[in-house]
Amino acid sequence: MNYWWVNQKQTFRHEVGDGYMWAPKLMKNGARSEYYENMTKVRTGDVVFSYFKRSVSAIGVITSEGYSQQKPNFGAAGDAWNTDGWMVNVDYTKLDKTVSPRDHIERLKPLLPQKYSPIRENGLGNQVYLCAISAEMGAALFSIIGTEAAPIVEEANEIQGSDISDTEAEDHFYRKLIEKRTDIDSTEKSVLIQSRRGQGRFRN
Repeated sequence: MNYWWVNQKQTFRHEVGDGYMWAPKLMKNGARSEYYENMTKVRTGDVVFSYFKRSVSAIGVITSEGYSQQKPNFGAAGDAWNTDGWMVNVDYTKLDKTVSPRDHIERLKPLLPQKYSPIRENGLGNQVYLCAISAEMGAALFSIIGTEAAPIVEEANEIQGSDISDTEAEDHFYRKLIEKRTDIDSTEKSVLIQSRRGQGRFRN
């Protein structure tokens, strides 16, 4: 199991609400970014800590590897990003009691990555997206979070290393979006899900 940290300042509501992470493949100037490249390194059963409003506000179990996907509708928040990107499916759990890294920084500071750290030594977030963190830092965060973390660890262990194709991952993501809709009945949902299955790039 690998551990990740995602800073979701502008996209938390979209990504946690609909169960995914998304990042462009390249920066606007065409350069690569370590934080975007990490989207291709995640594996099913990995755990990601979601940082929002200066706190770890959710934990996610990664349920797919990164696959190509156009930018979701983030509204004005996504105007600065390229449209061609990577998507990763995530099963998030919002925490009842969020965790401020500043309150635990003396414990976390020795565990921060020396390079590509998601937060600074004062506990505030860096302007980055997806960062790899060590197993030791992941364990420390689980310990701080407490009992809410137990079912998340269990879920991650259950699906560790599961093999899912890009097409299956994309179909699963869109099926979840359709099932959440409240403007159509169950029959129409079923039709939409069947029409999407195996269609890859089909969107409408």
